[in-house]
Formats: sequence, structure tokens, C-alpha cells
Amino acid sequence: MDLNRFFTKVASQYDKLAAILTLGLDKSLLREAVKESNLGKKHAKVLDVATGTGRVAMAIAKGYPGYNVIGIDLNSNMLANAIKKSRNIKNVDYLIGNVESLSFESSYFDIVASAFSLGIFSDLEKAIKEMHRVLKPKGKIILIDMLKPKDSVLNKIVDLYYSINVIPALDARLKKDVLAYVRSLKVDKDYVIEELKRAGFRSIKEKDFAGGLAFVITAIK
Repeated sequence: MDLNRFFTKVASQYDKLAAILTLGLDKSLLREAVKESNLGKKHAKVLDVATGTGRVAMAIAKGYPGYNVIGIDLNSNMLANAIKKSRNIKNVDYLIGNVESLSFESSYFDIVASAFSLGIFSDLEKAIKEMHRVLKPKGKIILIDMLKPKDSVLNKIVDLYYSINVIPALDARLKKDVLAYVRSLKVDKDYVIEELKRAGFRSIKEKDFAGGLAFVITAIK
């Protein structure tokens, strides 16, 4: 599946799509991202990886006006929406960027965050190493994503929910692409934690939402 082409197609409707794909948990998870971004100081540099339409970047920037937030994404259409939505927020900027080859110097950011993107990174190991590299010593990583249910019955219920709810919210012509995208996302939380350890992160903490359908992982460099 050509993900860049897919995101170009859904860019204008992505926020509706995000609410569907997160089973309505997106707002709770965004609040958790803001909460975890509290470093107890007024100023910090934050990188939001695979920012999409800027939902995490905007939430953190609004929550902490003294923070300098940068959102990066590979898709220019998604970034165009992010820029439009953020026009009244002075402490957030957006750039084209690839997590597997970040253009920032080492030890630059206090926080690196990424939401609903772990399953689309072509090389998760390299992505986590790059996020580790650009973090300052004692910097914090915040990872948010959905889990594929292990229970087969629950998995069928979730798939049915997606199938029923995609058409009313989005252009019906996108249904096939969206369902293919959903099926491509297989996030193994244990694997993510192992990669964090391998990259050198410590103090790894995890928090599940909705009985394990979503999770937030934090760790310290």
C-alpha cells in the first residue's frame, strides 16, 4: 500500500478518520500526551513525529505556551492542514521530515512524541534510534498507539465497527483504502518496549486504555 498516496487522499478528512480508527479514544489519548509532556518547567523543545494534521503538536503547544513545538511529516497535504489549523498558535511549526533520518542535531529536544504512527514506520528500530539520538540526556519519549485485539471475537467486533462507521464519516470511495490501511497496522507493544530498551531508553512505563485497545508508553533517555 502506498501510504503517502493514501494520506494525500484522506488529508482533508483525516481528523474524522482518526476519531473512527481510535474508537473514539483520540481525545483521551491526546489529553494523556499533554499530561505526560509536563516536565515541570516553562520552556522545552518538543518534536512531534508523523504529526499528520498536527493534533498532538497543537495539543502540547496549547497546553504549554512556553514550549517550542515542531511537527514533522512526510506528506505535504497533511502538513498543509496542520498549518491551517495552527495559524493562531505561535509556538508550533511544521516541517517535511522522515523519522528514520531526522535532520536535527543530536541531543536537541526535551520531548519526542509520536501518536498513531508506529505501525506505518518502515523501520521501527531505526525510527526509535533516531528519536533517541535527537533527545537530550534525560529527555522523554511519548508513544501513543492502538493495539490489534488479541481476542478474536473482539477483533471481529472492532473490524465491524470500522466497516460500519467509515462510510458515514468519509467519502464512500475511500472505504477500501481505509480498511486496507487499518489491516496494515499491527502494533506489538512488547516489541516496541524491547526496541526502546535496545536503543538505550530507561524508566519505561506503559498505560493501557479501553481494556488494552490503546496504549501510552513513556521512557527516559
